[in-house]
Amino acid sequence: MWPQCKGCNGFGMRYGSAESEYTLWMIDYFGRDFVDEMHRDKRKVKKMYAADYRDLLDDFNEQIKFHTERLK
Repeated sequence: MWPQCKGCNGFGMRYGSAESEYTLWMIDYFGRDFVDEMHRDKRKVKKMYAADYRDLLDDFNEQIKFHTERLK
């Protein structure tokens, strides 16, 4: 949604100041709580299985149907 250029995303993140600059921008745009939560969630990896994706798809389809009807 807010991509960085290839240089910033690659070498800029690893060797330059792009990471700190982008983090500051995110704090300014989204707020400190959001960025802190994102960093906490980064360490939590959840393995998903086919059934998990089917459940998500079913939920999304229900939401689409609900909002389609709501907007008629």
